[in-house]
Amino acid sequence: MGLHGFRGRVLLGTTVLLTACGSPHAPVVGAETAGQTGVSASAPCTVVPTHLGPGVFEVGPDGATFWARAQGKSVMHVRVGDTKGRMVFHRTASAAEVDDFNGATVLEGLAPGTTYRYRVSFAKEADCMPSPEAGVAGTFRTAPAVEDARAVTFAWSGDVGGQNICRDAEEGYPIARAIVAAKPDFFVALGDMIYADYPCSARGLLGNDQVEGDFGPAVDLE
Repeated sequence: MGLHGFRGRVLLGTTVLLTACGSPHAPVVGAETAGQTGVSASAPCTVVPTHLGPGVFEVGPDGATFWARAQGKSVMHVRVGDTKGRMVFHRTASAAEVDDFNGATVLEGLAPGTTYRYRVSFAKEADCMPSPEAGVAGTFRTAPAVEDARAVTFAWSGDVGGQNICRDAEEGYPIARAIVAAKPDFFVALGDMIYADYPCSARGLLGNDQVEGDFGPAVDLE
C-alpha cells in the first residue's frame, strides 16, 4: 500500500511549509499531555528509529498532516506544542508493515497564523509515552485565516534524484538551502522527486559521494 493509502499522498504533488523541516536537536515539546488516550506516561518505551521524515504537509489555517516512516513496526507519536514548550496536541498512528512502516495523522483545531513546535517519534509498544528527547523535532507555522488577506510567496520544483545524480553525501541537495534562504511561505513539490528507473549509487554520475539508496532500478515499468 505504501504512502498512497494515506490522506494527501504526501510524496507526490504536495505542499509543505519549509519551516516544517525536522532536526533531532530542535527544542523539545514540553511534558504536559493533551489529546491522548490509552497511553501511559510512566510506561517505558522501546524507541524505533525514524527512517524518513518527519514532514508536515497540507498545512492550512487550522490543521496539518504529519507523516514519517519508521525502521520497523511501531506506533508513531506526534506531539505538538506552542513556542513556550507546552504540549497542546498528542496523536498516535500505526506504522505497520503493510504500509511500509509509514505513519500519518491529521491534526485539526490549530490556530491560524501560529508557530508550533513538534516532535515525532516511534515506539515499539502501543501503551507508552516516548521520552521528551526521543525522535525528531522541528517547527511549522499554520496559514493565515481565510479572511486575513495578505501577500504570500512560494517556491516550486521537481525532477530531482535521477540518473544517479542523487543526494550528495556532504551537501545534500544544495538547492534546498537556496530555497530556505528565500524564506517562502510554502514550497510545492510538483512530482518526480525520484526516478525509479535508475538507482542512487554510493558514487554518483558526477564522481561525488552520495547517500546510497536502499532500492534498485524498477524492473516492471511500462
